[in-house]
Amino acid sequence: MKIFAMGIVSLCILSSAALGQLPVPDEVLDHMEAVMGGFSDLEARLSIVHFREGQPDLQQEVKLYLLQQDKLRLEYLSPDYLAGNVSLAVGDSFWVYIAAADTWYEKDLSELSPSQQPWIMFRALLRSVRSEYREYSYQVKADGGLLLLTGTPTEEGAVYGRIELWVDPENWLPVRRKLYDVDGKFLAEARFLQHTEVAPGMWLPLKVEVYDEEGKLVSEVSYLEVKVDVGVPESLFAPPEGSGGSGG
Repeated sequence: MKIFAMGIVSLCILSSAALGQLPVPDEVLDHMEAVMGGFSDLEARLSIVHFREGQPDLQQEVKLYLLQQDKLRLEYLSPDYLAGNVSLAVGDSFWVYIAAADTWYEKDLSELSPSQQPWIMFRALLRSVRSEYREYSYQVKADGGLLLLTGTPTEEGAVYGRIELWVDPENWLPVRRKLYDVDGKFLAEARFLQHTEVAPGMWLPLKVEVYDEEGKLVSEVSYLEVKVDVGVPESLFAPPEGSGGSGG
């Protein structure tokens, strides 16, 4: 019934678009959240390929855990020298565990480049992170059969100076996203490919390509396995001992 209702709404909006009436930005964002974020927890195995000068340079395999509304855990499986390392993000706090040193290190999320840390995009599935899109004022226009949302900050302290997001109006999934800093400098682009229904009514792009500020391909992320609402335990996201639960 939920999927049927979504189909009716989509048809209505597409009919309006055909008549020259585009959906308002909030409608587009609401539909994206409905098709991509309808889960309590998510578990996946990922392949991440890093490129140098257009050629594969490093391949990693990781295990990803997400728990609504603001928790992420990433466990490195390969290559061997990274196996056992962990990245943990809870709210605005972020830690990295280096297995070889048996030590947790606190990091600053704001200092991580989107092109250098592609897993940051995984957090965009979480409700607390998706809500950051609401800190922008959007304009919508048609662009080659897609909807292009251009967002500018409405609040001080927004992460980006401008967001450009291309959405497919047939399935409400992102196709491309460009990020700019507060001075208008281009930072990174993501291309979302292989849109797949991973659970009833929930869709994800199973491949994401990330390009840097020079337009060079720097990483390719592939979802090899995805499971949703399997009961990922809260204990996986416990902050490191001594952090006080807030990164302090």
